[in-house]
Amino acid sequence: MIKFNKCKDALERFADHEGSKYHCDSVLKVECALSIESGKQDSVAVQLNHQAKQLILDKSRKITPIIETVIFCGRQGIPLRGHPDSGPLSFVEADLGDINDGNF
Repeated sequence: MIKFNKCKDALERFADHEGSKYHCDSVLKVECALSIESGKQDSVAVQLNHQAKQLILDKSRKITPIIETVIFCGRQGIPLRGHPDSGPLSFVEADLGDINDGNF
């Protein structure tokens, strides 16, 4: 423990400590903890859970039209691939115009 004989020495030492990285990091951590405790901010677990839920919702929005199209084609008896429904699929750009790859 440091003993201070003069108030001036203590104030200088406190000012040095207040500007240190250790002190600034500690103050930031306490402020975050207090904001979580007071309900101003969600905890890290809740934030991560919310982010995961948003990701699932976004992916669900993207896949819903695909599923609806497959169901529609199935109910109407429309093939997904076209005619004939056998043979290899080609993804080369030159072949796209020559072959009917289907309705989907």
